[in-house]
Amino acid sequence: MKILQICIWKKGSGITRHVENILKNVPENEYEIVTYKTKRFRWIFLIIFGLAKNVSQYDLIHAHYIFPQGFLGFLYKILYRKPLILTIHGSDYLLLKKFPILKFILKHSNLILTVSEFLKKEISKYVCPEKVKVVYNCVEYYSKESRKEDSIAYIGSITRIKSVGELVKEFSSRNLKYTLYIVGEGPEVRKLKRFSNESVKFLGFVEDIGKVLSKVKFLILPSKFEGFGIVLLEAMQYNVLPIARNVGGIRDVILNGYNGILFEKDLGKVLENLERYEYLRVKLIKNFKKTLKKFSCKKFSKRIRKVYNFLFTN
Repeated sequence: MKILQICIWKKGSGITRHVENILKNVPENEYEIVTYKTKRFRWIFLIIFGLAKNVSQYDLIHAHYIFPQGFLGFLYKILYRKPLILTIHGSDYLLLKKFPILKFILKHSNLILTVSEFLKKEISKYVCPEKVKVVYNCVEYYSKESRKEDSIAYIGSITRIKSVGELVKEFSSRNLKYTLYIVGEGPEVRKLKRFSNESVKFLGFVEDIGKVLSKVKFLILPSKFEGFGIVLLEAMQYNVLPIARNVGGIRDVILNGYNGILFEKDLGKVLENLERYEYLRVKLIKNFKKTLKKFSCKKFSKRIRKVYNFLFTN
């Protein structure tokens, strides 16, 4: 089977890792990727150069993100009469849910995949629920124990919706024994550095986040919206206690008190309880392992194969 993947290719991003997992764990198919790296007016470049490509030899089109990827997939579907799979990752829905393009792309997709049950419920408001399937992101199952230092990490993009500013302010206003590592890039970095204290370390993009997770005790995800949050699972691989805001697809991963901590609004109170959570981290390690098995790449590959074979044979 020949499958064309349409996605942004940004090393370390959730979407890129999702596509990499497809290529790695469902290797029997032949893949090609239509992608882009240009930031300004990137959707124009993707569509112009994408339309110049002849995709008649492909059996399926798989677009990741509603626009522009999903729109280019729709054009391929019309021009070449190929079935279109659309995977919604979360931020695309958040950005486009008030715009007509969302309903248009959903309507013209043959099958819609979401990375969480939360997103499936949201998307099912616009289309028949039977058209929407959940395929969770996956991680390899392993557990690595290492010597931990008194530290906490945030790993992700540095944007307003991620609430990294709130985290840095709350952390910097308290005299805690911990170091806070901020891993990632984004438009908020320069501003955050101005009001952070010496206990906050900005590491920028780190290709191997295992180097950070191997030394920290906690991972915190204060986002106001998350489609899934694969970094929570990656934290569990290193026996790091995940702490996250109780929103969106995070609830698909974290059960409060079982494999992590969920909080609502009071981030400051969470930070003040970190020392108490140290004992909880050790206690919950056995549950980290159970959670990782639930989101295994074996299960991921089985779901993807089922989707591809269904559309190919129908």
